[in-house]
Amino acid sequence: RTEIQTLQRTGATKLSKTWGEQIADRLEVYTRGKDQSAIIRTGFAELDEMMPLERSDFMVVGGTTGSGKTMLALNIVANILREGAPGACVICSLEMPQGQIVDRLLAADSRVGTKRLKQGALFKHEMERVEAGIGRIYRWPLVLRDDCHNLADIMAVARGVHSAKGLRVLMVDYLQLV
Repeated sequence: RTEIQTLQRTGATKLSKTWGEQIADRLEVYTRGKDQSAIIRTGFAELDEMMPLERSDFMVVGGTTGSGKTMLALNIVANILREGAPGACVICSLEMPQGQIVDRLLAADSRVGTKRLKQGALFKHEMERVEAGIGRIYRWPLVLRDDCHNLADIMAVARGVHSAKGLRVLMVDYLQLV
């Protein structure tokens, strides 16, 4: 806060680039291409092609109830985690408990339906896929929170994870409940 107030008093000129420097930076990107290390791969090739996401981007997924918004977001997070890039992912869910999120992630990774997981008594081949999926997702740098009900709590978790492991992605399901 003190640093921000100091920058506001001084006009923040030391951090700003001139118009010419901004144009020169953009020209560099146009001629050499974008720094690919800043791009986050969602695991959906068409989405990545149409709308490449960068680390600082804010993405909102909208749709009607039951249209698959949460599952899409969970799949994007899972694909990012599978990629193995540095940093952790945080999922703050105000809509479902942690156990349901684990069920959905495990079902997607093991390709065993959520309904089958909940029913239990899996076939041998399904249980083998579930066990292999557990082994994979257990190692993911993932933080699940279902107790963050306001922006201050979400920001505190994000800052804590960022300082400890580096924050790659923050998913909030869903924003209107914050």
